[in-house]
Amino acid sequence: AKVDLVAEEGEELVRSVLEDAQEILKVLRVGRPRRICLYVAAAWKWRVFTRALALAREGRLKVRELLRELMSEPEMRARGREVPDLARRVVEDIRDLGPRERERRAKVGVLDELSVLKETAAFLARELGAEEVLVFSEEDPERYDPRGRARLARPYRPAIYVE
Repeated sequence: AKVDLVAEEGEELVRSVLEDAQEILKVLRVGRPRRICLYVAAAWKWRVFTRALALAREGRLKVRELLRELMSEPEMRARGREVPDLARRVVEDIRDLGPRERERRAKVGVLDELSVLKETAAFLARELGAEEVLVFSEEDPERYDPRGRARLARPYRPAIYVE
């Protein structure tokens, strides 16, 4: 059922965020982080991602194909360079997925990463030894983002900031 798929993808997201954050903490040699901020991808980035997944299902996943479809939308054209940059990254992300993961993500559609990560913030803080884990949407004008990390968020790859 779709509910199970969404739950599985949510668990997978939490696992991958945990691994990414542990990597960052290792590299930064941060003993006990005070605060870890997670930024989830903007809605327009999910549109790029779901379009790319659809093309992958049709066996037509190429950056050029994806851009041709996206750039027919005025909103995407207005974003300028951001779209081709993201399209390239998303195509790589999708190519790195196994066929089962790809299919599962296509069925799930847009994962509500904000809810999933907010619900698991306390767990993530415990696992990472942080005082707190804060979760923001990249689009949240009130977000705490002193280093401009939010713009790096991609679907299934939230951006991470540690202090």
